[in-house]
Amino acid sequence: MILLNRYNHILLLLAGVLVTAISCTKTEYEKIKQPYNDILHFEVAGYGDLAKVIGVVEAGKITVYWTGSGERPVTITPVIKVSDAATVSPASGTAVPFNAETRFTVTAEDGTQKVYQLNPVFNTAIPVLLDITDTRIGWVESKELNLVGQYFFGSGDTADIKVYGQRMSDGFEFDIPVKGVSVTPTSFKATLPVFSAALDSGMHKIWVKVKGELSGVKEVYFEQPWLRNTNPNFSLVENGQTIRPGQELTLDCNFTDNFNGNVSKYYKGKAKNLVLIFRNSANQNANITITEFASTDTQIKFRLPADMTNLLGRYLVQINVRFPQPLKDQPDYMSQATYYTLNTNTLLQAAQ
Repeated sequence: MILLNRYNHILLLLAGVLVTAISCTKTEYEKIKQPYNDILHFEVAGYGDLAKVIGVVEAGKITVYWTGSGERPVTITPVIKVSDAATVSPASGTAVPFNAETRFTVTAEDGTQKVYQLNPVFNTAIPVLLDITDTRIGWVESKELNLVGQYFFGSGDTADIKVYGQRMSDGFEFDIPVKGVSVTPTSFKATLPVFSAALDSGMHKIWVKVKGELSGVKEVYFEQPWLRNTNPNFSLVENGQTIRPGQELTLDCNFTDNFNGNVSKYYKGKAKNLVLIFRNSANQNANITITEFASTDTQIKFRLPADMTNLLGRYLVQINVRFPQPLKDQPDYMSQATYYTLNTNTLLQAAQ
């Protein structure tokens, strides 16, 4: 009987521990309420040719530039987007006075609040650069940029609109000429300069200047010119000869471009690997990849593996030369140029 009582006592203790553990686990996984209380977007109906006016939200203020020549509105009805799970008061779509006394309170899911002051600015055309809509920007491939924003045409003269670029790696700045015929109050095109030795790939800052007033900055990635713009040409010195495992081969390289060699510089001596394709009499292909070689601007010297006896009796019919070409969304991307031997006599035979 004493043993049974002890057994029941132990079971009760274990049950208590289990209940406590479940209770603790339940507490750990309770949903944490979000603390975000930002205004992400603020816009009101526009005037004249301007369909809408987008506010600039910064440092607790919502600045709305109103440069219309007509009567200023007494009230505005903004469309407001806030952080997920947050609310704003007055709510989006509510008419409010168009003056500096108006405040908007954003309440996060966890109850924390942030107050924003409306800041109307009249008769001052400060350009707002909202976006550069090009999904991919590449020197040589891209001819122009498409810029979207507001107050680009505030001065009434397209000659007052300037666009500038700055390479972020070293601060080098350059002009990007505006296509005057493309200018509207909310968008225009700018022509990229001809690619030269002074220009390079990588991250850049772009901004707009209208009659002394500067827009904010947008950061964009300029991709290096593509391999195809170098007209790559290769020639195997040993083409038409019998080749053997362990033998050193030489591939002559030639790159030409229409930009004084400024495109070719990205690829001369920059090969990453070679893919050699061998074909047998049944037209079946097999390939090997060469990653160790000596490369200059005009030649690639590489050695065939000594242990490639399984490919004896095949002809070398093709060499793919691969080069690094980082893209915006694929930093490890590689371009490939192909050399065809066009000769059925480049035969792989056993070493002598």
